Parts: sequence; C-alpha cells; structure tokens
Amino acid sequence: MPNSVWRESLNRSILDLVEDKANIGSWSWGLETGEMDWSIGVYRILGLSPSQAPDLERLAALIEGSDSSILRHPNPIVVAKFLADRKLSIRREDGEFRTIHSHGKLIGSAEGGQSQFVGAFLDITESRLEDELFLLREAILESMRNLFGVAIWQMNADGTVADIMQWRIAVGSDSGGPTPWGRLDLVHPDDIETVKRAWANAQENRRTYNSKFRMRRGDEYVFASSQAVSLLDGSGEVRGWIGYTRVLDREVEAQPQKSKLSSAQVRAARGLLDWTGKQLAEYAEVSFSTVRRLETAGPESLSNSSLTAIERAFRTAGVSFVEMGNGRGILVSTNN
Repeated sequence: MPNSVWRESLNRSILDLVEDKANIGSWSWGLETGEMDWSIGVYRILGLSPSQAPDLERLAALIEGSDSSILRHPNPIVVAKFLADRKLSIRREDGEFRTIHSHGKLIGSAEGGQSQFVGAFLDITESRLEDELFLLREAILESMRNLFGVAIWQMNADGTVADIMQWRIAVGSDSGGPTPWGRLDLVHPDDIETVKRAWANAQENRRTYNSKFRMRRGDEYVFASSQAVSLLDGSGEVRGWIGYTRVLDREVEAQPQKSKLSSAQVRAARGLLDWTGKQLAEYAEVSFSTVRRLETAGPESLSNSSLTAIERAFRTAGVSFVEMGNGRGILVSTNN
C-alpha cells in the first residue's frame, strides 16, 4: 500500500473515531456544483445508510417545521448562511426525534472564489434534554417555594451546601458559610447541639432530617423549621440531601412553651433528683447557660427543642410535669 494511501486511510479512521465519540459528523457542499459529501458521522446522526446519496433534499426531508423550506431556497448563499450556525430538529426515518447544531463556513476555491461550504453537525439531543429537565426542575422548585413560602436548598452527602443561592435565601445572609458546620454560625448557641443531633440522626437513618431551631436573620433570631430527605444513588448510598427551611411565627412557636414547664418546676425537680444545674445540662445535652436561663428568665427565653430535651431528661429519670388546677406540679414515678 502506498504511503499516501495508508496515511489517508489512517486519517479517515481517526476522523471516524473522533466523530463517533464526540457524536459529530462533517460534511462539505459545492455551492456551484450542488454536490455534497457526508462523513460516516453525518449518516449516523441522521439515521441514514451510507448507501443513500447525500443531498440537500434528503436533509430537508428530515427537518421538522419551517426550517426545511429554507434548505430548498433557490439561492445557495441563503442556505449556506442558514447552515452556518443553526439548531435543527430532525425526525429520522425510524421516527426518532433528534436535535442537531449545524456549524459551517465558506472557503475559497483554487481560483479564489467562495464556492465551497464545509461544516459539521453536532448531535445535542442529550444535552438539550438535560437542559429541559433542569429548567423543569427549577420551575417546580420555584412553584413550591412560592406555594409554601419556604426556601428550598440542597446539601452534598458530607453536609456542604450545594445550592449556594437558595442557601442565602434560606438564611437571609451571605454569612455562616456553606461548609458542613460553618452554617451553624447562624444557629442560636443554645440550639447548635440540637441541630447537630438532628443531622447525626439523619446521617444514621439515611432517609430524613427534621429540626426546629432559632436562626439569625439580620440582627435578630427567628424560629425556623428545616426538613430534608436523602437523595440515593443506584447502590443505595446517600449522594446528597434536598430540603427546605421555613421561618415560623415566633408567637405560635413560643406560646406552647409557657404551659409546659416553669422555672419553679425545674428547680423542684432538680431538688428531688439531687441534680446540679450542670448535671441537668449534661443529661439533657444542652448548655449550662440554657439551664440557668430557664430557671431565671423562664421558658419563654428557650427554644421549643431545648425545653423538649430538658423535659425528656427529667422524664427518663422518672419525673413528669403536670397542670394542677390553678397551678403546676410534678409527678415522680416510684419505679425510678
């Protein structure tokens, strides 16, 4: 085999490989002669057999909509400009729809005239579908945000924020950081352990996250509720989380706390159990300052999650809190 023939064969093999992997096809068109030449990649994209002769009419027959009429225009310059940069929807002979992007340019002939047009078709069907799915997803999420008045966000499997814009909307700030626990800078100090436990439970159950806490927005703290579900891959591993944060009505959230627990009840219960304030904080997994604030400023100064944790610690030790007519009391189980 002559060296020139071998080199041409090698170049053709390389071109076929590149076109196959990149899902593209190259073509040329003589504006004066009307003759076309298609690579194997063009036939593959159009769903045609290489035995079928390449021509504009065959291409026009596959194109959907009014674009097909432009390929039949009598002026080749009009057709060339159209194919220079155009997205086309085609319907293959087997009925499958594809989207291709045509790129082309005029090149001069040996005499210097602009008589040859060369270009390539890029099959962008998959990327177009991905774009459409992304836009549909965003439209659904935006509808949910507006409908339920929540900020929807995404976390990676390790807890880092994946959707920075929605995170900032959720927290109403650029601060706090999107790192796994940098965002806790926005959580009230007394609620940090509660949020950490909620995320630890979520990591363990690999399904859901649910937490109520106080979150800083601007110069004040607001009551907030966050819920999320895990996103699993094909092997069942967590690849991320999608959830929402909703700001709660402070009065609605705080009001039930007044009837649950009183400072006097907490001091009395500690006395019955011979617990120090630090011991109560340890058993309830809250800070010592939380216990001090409860006993001095009352339950209105604490989040619902902190009050629940303290009540749970007492209940585990056999102490319950009850309403008694015009006052409050405590019950001690004799089994403890």
